[in-house]
Amino acid sequence: MQIYAVVYDASGRFLIGQKLVQGYYFHRRQTGRIVPRGQRLNGAGKSALPGGGLEDGETIEAGCRREFFEETGVDLSGRYTQATTKTFDYTNDEHRTIRYATTYFCVDAETLTALCTQITSNLKEGAKAAGEIQQGQITRYYQIHERYPNAPKDNELEDVRIMNVNDPDDWPTIQSWRSDREVDWFSYILEHLKTTIL
Repeated sequence: MQIYAVVYDASGRFLIGQKLVQGYYFHRRQTGRIVPRGQRLNGAGKSALPGGGLEDGETIEAGCRREFFEETGVDLSGRYTQATTKTFDYTNDEHRTIRYATTYFCVDAETLTALCTQITSNLKEGAKAAGEIQQGQITRYYQIHERYPNAPKDNELEDVRIMNVNDPDDWPTIQSWRSDREVDWFSYILEHLKTTIL
């Protein structure tokens, strides 16, 4: 099952990432791998909520916290006031139903802003590590965090920003994702935040 993390505050602001076109290193369980020539990412260059696959024996909430940490370098433990999990059914182009889930982590407004700043800094470290991989200066996964300890475990996000489901400028953008099969489920996830959770 695919899982996604939404970190939001009571006003409807939430964190949203921008996917890199190519990633150069990836964490896998207890180890990782580097890809010197890069690997094209799903949803390349588009908006994305941190997420990935649920691991065996993992709760959805724990999986969402793990995926958020792997992609942003930020541990959500102790940062949120409540967590709400929702499972969705999604019908793809082949008319197959796919199940995915989201955990919504509520934080205060100040924490949300601080998280955005911290993630931005961590992603810059990840970008430096990716540059050194391309230049052959980093040749093993463990070297990434020796040189850049705050770099995310996965090289997937280019940046992060704050949007608001209640902002009349942001909401049409969120709804427009429904016309793109690579990101349309993010619109449904955020609609649930706007109409049910807030």
